[in-house]
Amino acid sequence: MRTRLVSMFGLLCSSLLVVGGAFTVVPLHGEYDGAAPRLYLSSSQGITAVDANNGEPAFTAKGAVASGDWQHLVSATPMGNGTTKVSNLDAFDGDAGIDTVVDGTLDLRAVSYRGDLVALSPDTRAVHGRQPGRSSTKLVVASTIGGIPTRTYDVAANIEPEAFSTDGRALFVVQYLPPMDPDRYQVRRLDLATGELTLVPSVDGANQGQMPGIARTSVMAPDGRRLYTLYTSEEHGQRYSFVHVLDLDAQWAHCVDLPLTFGSDPAAMGIAIDPNGARVYVADVAAGKVAAINTNVVGLDTVSKLPIRGVHARPAVAASDASVYVAAQRNLVSMQAYSGVRSFHATLSSPVRGLHALGAGQGVQLYVAERRSIVELDGRTGQQRSSIPADTPRLTGLGYQYPPASGNTIQCAC
Repeated sequence: MRTRLVSMFGLLCSSLLVVGGAFTVVPLHGEYDGAAPRLYLSSSQGITAVDANNGEPAFTAKGAVASGDWQHLVSATPMGNGTTKVSNLDAFDGDAGIDTVVDGTLDLRAVSYRGDLVALSPDTRAVHGRQPGRSSTKLVVASTIGGIPTRTYDVAANIEPEAFSTDGRALFVVQYLPPMDPDRYQVRRLDLATGELTLVPSVDGANQGQMPGIARTSVMAPDGRRLYTLYTSEEHGQRYSFVHVLDLDAQWAHCVDLPLTFGSDPAAMGIAIDPNGARVYVADVAAGKVAAINTNVVGLDTVSKLPIRGVHARPAVAASDASVYVAAQRNLVSMQAYSGVRSFHATLSSPVRGLHALGAGQGVQLYVAERRSIVELDGRTGQQRSSIPADTPRLTGLGYQYPPASGNTIQCAC
């Protein structure tokens, strides 16, 4: 019997539940099959699994997006005959599952946490965070496992899919207003049984209002119940930022404002969540600060000084149960999660393209995707332990799974 334990972590530059648009998010995942452990890398080609010992590719899922639980790799391929094939691969070994063919030339826009549902659309997607104007949106929702009819929705609104509810009965979307020249947005709920578009209540029961803002990046809670999206906005010459919290289980939304010092350079911000789902971290390497959000009370907890400041580059952010790690350009900083005290400040050999924290307590290891290699570091000291070459595809994410300690149980990277 093969036991498979899976974990999900957030990382810059990949796709989880949201595909395309102004932001993308990478989950990290690894599997062990009795031989060498694997790393999962993302690139413009899709997701590639490689041997962690030598960097040799195991398989590539072209154009694929991982489900939130990392059991499936899903892709949508236009067939050239007016149809689109939705493919579902097993994330463990790359084996093909059920293919679903739907009418229309469609793009993949959202994948459910378990990978059983997808939302597709033929409409133009956002470019550089700017939503194109349109008075209506066509959506197709299909099953990747069979047994559920494909449904088509013609919605009289300018919307983009964001995430499926945990019960699979609703699709949360972002509605852009006014529809032909959007300058603000509102989160709405699309009932998949009726096609009705309704308001989403806030955590206090009031309905979410319309807000200006551009989504930058997001992370999913490890159990798939919440989506945390980092937004930036500007009003009256004042830039500000906030984290939009969307509860996919209880089906409410809430915004957590970040300090005004955050967001002066939207491209210098990153987000991560710890493996317990207890804290969300937002790093601003231009301002030199890290904010922590307590997910239990859904509010800002602490703001700490970051020993990286004045850097105008997208950071990679990762978190363990006890530390938060921020990498920007060639800088890598480790800070204690609750006190903000610096543990180490290391210099990397090349600009970072991905960062992953594996393990807990004193046993944390860091896996860093650099330009041409994947480097393993000691999570306590930042000292290098090992490195493997990885020239292609270009690294933007990675995942790792330990070999089993005994028997055939897979050790989970969580």
